[in-house]
Amino acid sequence: MPPFTHHITELTNLAGAKLADEGTLAATTIAAASAVGLIPYGTPLIRTGPNGTAVALLAHGGHLVLHAVPDEARCLVDLVAPGPVDPKKALEILIRRLSI
Repeated sequence: MPPFTHHITELTNLAGAKLADEGTLAATTIAAASAVGLIPYGTPLIRTGPNGTAVALLAHGGHLVLHAVPDEARCLVDLVAPGPVDPKKALEILIRRLSI
């Protein structure tokens, strides 16, 4: 198996309403993971608490996890994928779908 790609970034100035919508976060996570070739094991796991929402999509050889904070219009993105991938593909989808 080739080495993993691991990329963490924080996106800011996003649309708080979109970050608070679990359906939007789930669909966006699936699309972003697909853009870097991740094959999900199933649907995203979503948990909402007092500090925002976490969305985890486990995949063959990697994962995509979002930690969304709607009140602060920001989101931490954690991407792990097998082999060399361009994380910009996933980030472009996340930014486009979660921006104001």
